[in-house]
Amino acid sequence: MTEAEFWTKFFQSHYFHRDRIHAGTKDLFTECAKMDDQELKKTLAAGVSDPLVDLTSFEDNSIDDGLIDKQSSTNNIVHQSMIKRFNQHSIMVLKACKNNDSIKAVEGKANGSVVNGDVPGTSHDVEDYVKTKKMKIQQKINYDDLNANSDLNSHAPSALTLTKVDRYLHGPTPSQSDFRPNTEPTQNAWAKMRKEASCWTNYNHSTVPLVTPAAAVSALGELTPGGALMKCFHEESLAQLVPPPLEKELRNLYMSGCELLRHFWLCFPTTTPELQEKAERMHEALHRFHSAKLKPFEDRVMLEFSPLSQQLTSHMNQLLTTAYSKFEMWQSRRKPPSLR
Repeated sequence: MTEAEFWTKFFQSHYFHRDRIHAGTKDLFTECAKMDDQELKKTLAAGVSDPLVDLTSFEDNSIDDGLIDKQSSTNNIVHQSMIKRFNQHSIMVLKACKNNDSIKAVEGKANGSVVNGDVPGTSHDVEDYVKTKKMKIQQKINYDDLNANSDLNSHAPSALTLTKVDRYLHGPTPSQSDFRPNTEPTQNAWAKMRKEASCWTNYNHSTVPLVTPAAAVSALGELTPGGALMKCFHEESLAQLVPPPLEKELRNLYMSGCELLRHFWLCFPTTTPELQEKAERMHEALHRFHSAKLKPFEDRVMLEFSPLSQQLTSHMNQLLTTAYSKFEMWQSRRKPPSLR
């Protein structure tokens, strides 16, 4: 058989067998495939000598623990065969490289020369290999910038070298040459304090009251919970200050006012004369409600419950003010340009 015929048979057998599950006994390369399988089993049984590249040590034992179901080995047989073939090729290439290195070492011993920087093996080869392996592990778990002077045989901790220890004890301080204290604000404050002290010394206590009783009562109401100056006061506490009769009256007032406002806003847009007349009537009704109902209620609350005077009716006044502004804007648009 010539070389061309051999490679033709080889590639035909390769492409013919790559998708087949069971190979026949009379094929040309069946015996070669069996030998490859035996070599692969031997290599897998021998394992990997380098623990850093041994992937089998990283496998999870969840299948043995019963956490997941065992997968069937009959799935994707074509893919498994292809992966096994690739692994076999990779193993053969690595073995060829290893054999090439050993041949170079033997030739170097024979003629006493050094091939590609490879020194012939000595009795300390095993110790050097172990030390090199320890160095690799040390590089994996240590950082050079944190432990620059690391030694495999030394277990003493490295000392921290500081050039300026005072900066770490007292903190950063400004340079004395650049620091120029400004004494002008201190002098101004001292002068103002002496002026105020002289005013208090020469002050004549008079019998005239500083605040009128009405202003004092008003200020007390503003500073009471619910007043205008109590901005951080909670609405829950304000609701507790309202007595039930006042709450009922306020509810009735809101119902009447909201009903009038609903009829007022239904008039817009005023597309017909009837809606225009209704808008004018509802505007007058809102003014009468404001003067006859809302204003007396505010005056009575001011006298009896001064802290609640501004809080209870502020929203109703806002609704009425919005309605008045809408009516005035509508009236201004209705006027002819000469009367605006």
